[in-house]
Amino acid sequence: MDRRGIRETTAQLTTQFKEYNAREIREKIISAISENPEISQRKIANITGLTYNTVRYHMSKMEEEGVLVITSKGAGKGSIIEIK
Repeated sequence: MDRRGIRETTAQLTTQFKEYNAREIREKIISAISENPEISQRKIANITGLTYNTVRYHMSKMEEEGVLVITSKGAGKGSIIEIK
């Protein structure tokens, strides 16, 4: 295999790893939400061992994709998270 082939294979494996990792992270988040739809992002981070920013990023992406619907209960009162 030449260098180009090695680079392409490495890129494919990296992409597959990122996709697998994202699915695993999202499964952890969805599991925490299914147990408590009013759970905060910080609490999800504590329960799952993920960073707050990772939870925030993936929840935002899942909301954009229509996987989650996040409804605010009002300023400072938290949110209700619905899994679609």
